[in-house]
Amino acid sequence: MSHKYRTAIVGSLQGLNVLLPAFQAVPEFEVVALCGRNETRTQAVASQAGVGQVFSDWTQLLDERDIDVVA
Repeated sequence: MSHKYRTAIVGSLQGLNVLLPAFQAVPEFEVVALCGRNETRTQAVASQAGVGQVFSDWTQLLDERDIDVVA
């Protein structure tokens, strides 16, 4: 089994509209967290996409130890 890079995406517009589908299309990446200033909108996108973690503050996201890639 190949390694999956646990990925977080920051940005509620381009990040979620462009980067989310791009990372989801590559089997080596697993999107595990989303971060956006509008927590309600980010939570809605995360729920729809099956992403478990949501942040509204990127500095808290960077404190997570189990994330390999931040885009």
